[in-house]
Parts: sequence; C-alpha cells; structure tokens
Amino acid sequence: MSTSSTPAKDPQSADDLKQQLAKKEKIIQVLMKRVEESFNTQGNAFALFQAASQLESQVRERTVALEKSMRQASITNWRLEQVVRELESSQARLVESEKMAALGQLVAGIAHELNTPLGAICASSSEISTSLETISLSNMNELRNLSDKNFRFFGELLKRARIASSGLSSREARQIRKLITQLLEEQNLQDAEEIAEQLTDFGIFEDIESLIPYLQNNECKNALALAGLFLGLRQGAANIELAAQRAGKVVFALKRFVDQSSSGETTLINIQQSLNTVLALHENLTRQGIQIVREFNEIPPIRVVADEINQVWTHLILNAIHAMQNHGTLTLRTNCTPSHVQVEIEDTGPGIPDEIKNRIFESFFTTKSAGEGTGLGLSTVKDILTRQGGSISFTSIPGKTVFFVLLARIESQTVPLRSTTVS
Repeated sequence: MSTSSTPAKDPQSADDLKQQLAKKEKIIQVLMKRVEESFNTQGNAFALFQAASQLESQVRERTVALEKSMRQASITNWRLEQVVRELESSQARLVESEKMAALGQLVAGIAHELNTPLGAICASSSEISTSLETISLSNMNELRNLSDKNFRFFGELLKRARIASSGLSSREARQIRKLITQLLEEQNLQDAEEIAEQLTDFGIFEDIESLIPYLQNNECKNALALAGLFLGLRQGAANIELAAQRAGKVVFALKRFVDQSSSGETTLINIQQSLNTVLALHENLTRQGIQIVREFNEIPPIRVVADEINQVWTHLILNAIHAMQNHGTLTLRTNCTPSHVQVEIEDTGPGIPDEIKNRIFESFFTTKSAGEGTGLGLSTVKDILTRQGGSISFTSIPGKTVFFVLLARIESQTVPLRSTTVS
C-alpha cells in the first residue's frame, strides 16, 4: 500500500518570509515619508541622509535573514520529502512482504490439495492392480460354479453396493456394524460379525432382512468374497474419479484466480464465484474443522479490480479461520440494496476485545504472535475497498464476529430468493 503525503510546511517557509519582507517595506515607506516631511519642514538634509542610511542597513539585514531562512526552509522541505519517500518505500516493501507471505501460504495449501488426491489416485491404482492379479482363473471358475441362488445373491450384492452411498463416519459405521451383527445373531447365523463387517464395507446397511435367506446358505461366503473382489475394483475406480475431480477443482480455482490477477483494470465479476474461488484455494484449512455455510442471494455483477477483491476475501476468511483456531462455523452471506452489494463474513471465534476495536484497521496493528503477520491485512483491506468506492465495518461479541463489506452496484436489479448451502 502506497500513500502519498505532502510534507508539513516549515514555520519559516518562503511564503511567510516574503510576507514579512513586504511588511518591512511598507514600514520603510512610512518612515521615508516621515523623513521627507521632516526634511520639508526643517530642511535638515543630514537627518534625512542618516535616516536613509539606517533604513538601508535594516533592509540589507532583513534581506540576508530572509535569504538564509529561505535556504533553511528549502533544506527542511527536501529532508521531509526524503523521509516521506523512505516511509512510502518501506510501507510498499512491507505490503509486498505480506502478499508474498499470503502467496506462500496459498502455494502450500494448493500443494497439499493436489498431493492428497494424487496420493489417492496412486493408492487406488495400486489396489486395482493388486485386485486384478488376485482375480485369477480359479475365481472365474468359482463364479461359474455358484448355485443359482448364490449367483442371484452375488448380483444383489453388486446392485445394492452400486447404489449405496453411505458417507458414514467411523463411529456411525461401528454402530451400524453392531446393529447388523445383532440382527444376524438373532437369526443364528455363523460368523455374524464378519458378515456384518463385509456388508458395512460394501455400503449395504438397509433392508438386511431381505438378505437373510441368502446368508443362511453355507455357500454365501463364496459370493461375499467374490463380490468383495469386484467391488474393490469398482471402489478403486470411484476413488480415482473422485480424486481427479478434486484435483481438477483446485486447478480450475487456481486458474480462475490467476486469470483475475495482475491486470490492475476493473472488470465485471461474480462476487459469489470470487468467494468460492478463495474458499476452494484454502480448502485444506477449512476442511480441518471449519463448517462452511453459504447464504447467497443472487446478486448482480459488479465492476471492481478482481485480484484486489480476491485479496479482500482472502484476508477476511483467513482472519476468521485464525480467530476460530480451525474449529467453528464460517458463514458467508451476500445481499444487495438498490445502491450496493453487501458481503458478510461471520465467524464463531472469541470476538474482538473492546479495547482494540478502534485500532484493528490501523497499519501494523496485529494481535498475532511475532512472525505470524505484519499487521497490514485489515489495513490493506480497507485501503482496497476505499480505492474501489466501497467500505468495511464490523460488529463483534464473543461467539459472533461479522465483517460487512459494501460495494457499489452498477445498476438497479431485483433481489431473487435466498439460497443456503452448508459444507
């Protein structure tokens, strides 16, 4: 952030000294007039000469003093200009340092976001290769040798597993395994716990009663084992597809982010898309324990410098995550009035203490530990919004801090219905 400032004027500036000289000249003129009157009335030529000499001496002294003061004022002004330039340069370096720190954090997050799905792709690919090696000719013979009933059971397992989408946590999976085990034990089935674990792994945990007739057959384990091999292949392929989609999402968000950067020109942007881009690039942070709630009204595009607005969202979102210490709810809202678009970023952190509320937008003010920030984040946010005709304000109590960003609309549009998503 670069702020131009006009050096404060020295008390003895050139203009002040010129005014003083003009006053002295008026005094001299008055005295000369009086001398002239004295000469006319008294005819004292010597007195006139003496007075003129005295006045001339005073004028010379004042002229020398004026020239000296003007030189000193010029030197002082030059020094002040140097100080201002040095301050502006230092501030620009700090702002650039803040940007580089944010970029470093972003790159680390993106590397993590890409390494995770790439690791999943490699692992799933290895599992598929292993499964293909395991499915030997004997397995094919076992499949052909299944009785009609067990073959139907095999097909039912593949069908039910294909449409199953559990999305269970480890705790929920344990509870369901326990319930299935109890159900199978009530039917006096052998190896009930093992079968329950297989069914849960397949994502089959509903309408278990309909499978009981198949499970009472002694050959059901063959069908379960064969289904496990084929479903392992399917799961590996699904994992690869999901990981590729995730990596593609990160790359797409990064491309959109880069496309909006460095031009310095205003352009029409979709605010909600801009917010989602920043969230996608920092998903490694929000996924650790942050619930994201989007309460988006459809709002019209606005004309801003896109990369600077991305900086605003980045600072505000990262500050919110830091305040919540990676555990809490981050809520993003968009609304509009006839004249403005409003974005709200709310966190459930401890709140901003009353004694520092009037200082958080000051340059170099920070509550973070040494090395964690320069104190230019919110100051940069405010300057960016001011340059783009916007504003920022906030309210804060323990458990609820909300930053309000206002940006001017380019035209009047109606406000559609609200949509809410949670992730």
